[in-house]
Amino acid sequence: SRDPVLPPSFAEVLSLCQEALLGIPDGGTQALIARSLEKVCTSPFENKEDYYGGCLMYLIGKCLTPKTTSADVTRLHKVRHLVAELDWEHDSIESLKLQLMRCVASPTVVRSTHGADLVALCFTAHPGFVAEVHGTVRNQVMYSRPGVMKGYATALFKAWKSAEGGTRIQLEVCVKDWVVLAIRTARKSADRARAVLEELHRHRHDERLNELLCLAYGPVLWRSLKVANWQVRENATRLLQYTFPLIPNDLGVAEKEQELNRQLRLLRETLEDPAEPVRRVGISAVCVILKNYWNLIPPAEIAELLSRLMNQGAKDKKAPMVRAAVAEGFRCVLQNPLSHPTMAAVLPQTADLLNDRAPLVRAAFVNLLMAVSKCHTISVGNLVSTEQLLLRLVSEHAEGHAERLQRGLQAKRAPQPAVGDGDDAAEARATPDFVAKQLARLIAPSLFDQDLVQQVARCHYFMTNCPLALLALLAHLQDVVPVADRVKLAAALFRYGLRDASIAAEAGSQPKPRLTATLLRVVGVLLEGAVVDAPRPAKRRKGAAEAPGLPKELEGFVYEHVREEDFLHFLKASHEEESGTAAARLREDLLFALSPLDPGRLGRTAALVQH
Repeated sequence: SRDPVLPPSFAEVLSLCQEALLGIPDGGTQALIARSLEKVCTSPFENKEDYYGGCLMYLIGKCLTPKTTSADVTRLHKVRHLVAELDWEHDSIESLKLQLMRCVASPTVVRSTHGADLVALCFTAHPGFVAEVHGTVRNQVMYSRPGVMKGYATALFKAWKSAEGGTRIQLEVCVKDWVVLAIRTARKSADRARAVLEELHRHRHDERLNELLCLAYGPVLWRSLKVANWQVRENATRLLQYTFPLIPNDLGVAEKEQELNRQLRLLRETLEDPAEPVRRVGISAVCVILKNYWNLIPPAEIAELLSRLMNQGAKDKKAPMVRAAVAEGFRCVLQNPLSHPTMAAVLPQTADLLNDRAPLVRAAFVNLLMAVSKCHTISVGNLVSTEQLLLRLVSEHAEGHAERLQRGLQAKRAPQPAVGDGDDAAEARATPDFVAKQLARLIAPSLFDQDLVQQVARCHYFMTNCPLALLALLAHLQDVVPVADRVKLAAALFRYGLRDASIAAEAGSQPKPRLTATLLRVVGVLLEGAVVDAPRPAKRRKGAAEAPGLPKELEGFVYEHVREEDFLHFLKASHEEESGTAAARLREDLLFALSPLDPGRLGRTAALVQH
């Protein structure tokens, strides 16, 4: 067995090395001494606590260097038990406290695998050190990125869970401070404080944690819903979706029901708040709570909440973002399958939002329709008809063209201001083009999920009955339908159109000019989108122009089906015709369909056009 007593000469040399460790300029020598100290501190030797300070100071210093790695943090984490063994009442502990707080403030340390555990260790090292660590975290939170915020949230939860006695009391004071910050500060600060409380909110159903949250939120949350400052009311309302229901564990059944009804009443009142941001956040909170607690909330309360959302939120004429919040909230509620039978009766009353004057609201409603399309017990047709969707798509396509033209004219006169963050940015991003793309994403499966024969048949029906809707749909398929599917449909329609035109020519009659023109324009739109989407070569000669073209794997397919011998005689026949005749219009439409293709692969056509 190993002798637990260190040889006196070794202990003396090790003490001298510990005193000189941090001042040694050679990194290799430092590392060897640190390894020796680490070995002694983690082995069952007597008086090993004399070397804890030197070992910890070296490992902490390694974590604070600019080139620190996750391995350095893991190495410190392995000796974390040494921190609790130190004499925290001695004056010499101050330098170690300072180094530990620097670790808490280091994003590299916090983001590492064991970073949250180390921050939690600092929280629980000593009751007198909790406030200093809390102050460090509070100073860093305003400038931290999401990954670091997640680390702080996890650390606070782990620290509270493992703390005992005076340390837990001090941590509960810290939690109450974060609660006040999440309610009584400006939106940005409140959002960050709420992010630090995220893990506590996520585990709020734990009995001990529920008791803490009731003590922390009880004195401030409910009163903050009634204050004059709308920003405080907004922060308090936003917290409802993370903390509901706040019911103390020691209440009886009747008292719990009474408290739940009181909180639901306060929740309903947020939907009537005079401030638009509060109403919007209240709608979001109501819908999240309905999704999470559909079985817990009495049916009468659910009916009352849905009624207010429909009659007040969805019909709020002065606040488009409130109307949009209703559609987004209903999409959230649908995530709970138990809500589907009730929502099937409620959602048809929101159909007017499809034609709302604000693009933001229309975009939110189309997103709701996409969520409905994934539900087995609710059909999109129960909310809006196919005709309404197509008419809306045509309108969005036309408005998008008008907006692009207007922006082009304005850009020539003055530069456009940059779009920032927040509600104004969200409203600016919801353009008619965006709504049209979402509608195309909703409608496209009904066309492209069929086989090619059915696709051509459905396109023929669209071209006969609603050609503008088909053109608008195909113009917004980028990133919605794969390029190969669009190109195959274009080739099939091209062959279909040429076949009908040839049959009409052989019979001595004129082809239907409107149908033929629409078909060729549809082909042109499909091929044009495929060219835009075509991937570019990763390497090309320096200074060479980047020529647009079809994907390499589709070129053979396209030029195999689009052959000059099939359409060149139409171009030659119309070449002598005067402008404005049916043959001349056919030539123009045919050239539009062929324009996205490579002239080098259609030499005779290119020569005829040049002639």
